[in-house]
Amino acid sequence: MASLDVQSLIDPMVEVHKSGENLTLDWRLKQLQSLMRMVTENEQEFGKAIFKDLQKEFTEFCYSELIIVIKEIKQFQRELRGWMKPTQVSSMFVLAPCFCEVRQVPLSQPGCLIIGAFNYPFLLSLLPLIGSLGGGNPCILKPSELCPTISSLFAKLIPQYFDKGVVQIVEGGPNEINALMKEHWGMCLFTGSQRVGKIIQQAAAKTLTPTILELGGKCPTVIAEDCPDAMDV
Repeated sequence: MASLDVQSLIDPMVEVHKSGENLTLDWRLKQLQSLMRMVTENEQEFGKAIFKDLQKEFTEFCYSELIIVIKEIKQFQRELRGWMKPTQVSSMFVLAPCFCEVRQVPLSQPGCLIIGAFNYPFLLSLLPLIGSLGGGNPCILKPSELCPTISSLFAKLIPQYFDKGVVQIVEGGPNEINALMKEHWGMCLFTGSQRVGKIIQQAAAKTLTPTILELGGKCPTVIAEDCPDAMDV
């Protein structure tokens, strides 16, 4: 298997930053609308992929993943203009007549790296993507290799709805993650176990990549033989 050419992924992302288009409201809304189209135009395909990977019925998929993603996109579309407005803040007297303000700008180049989870492969991949695009950040999405059907569907659909420098998919497992983590990212978001989270954090520290770790873990429940049948859980 050929090694992952990370630089070929980074180069088009850098070009997006150089263009300055991702600083604008129009660019961000365009990407959010593309994501909305991808989601709504392929609901059945996503549902079938989720069922094949996780045996999750379409109704459960809609309520636990699909509807949440759609509502999140709509909120960003509704609120983004206000969120992007500069906020004036107080400044030191010695700086007069200058003034200071806080502006919402994209993170550092090349963009954001999102490493998705297996238990909610649609929701926990696309929710971070919404926020990243709303912030003007090009993204690399690495879906969980434990859900190969949904991962393949992302790989098929993303190029149809997004320019290469905006959103790209990397399929694979630990080898691909290791290759990606050798580079600096504006932000890395990982959802998964504490064990892997530690590995991600150590790798990110070497490139000074800011990280968000959403760590879970199994919470086993032991039901004893003498447990009352009518017990509320």
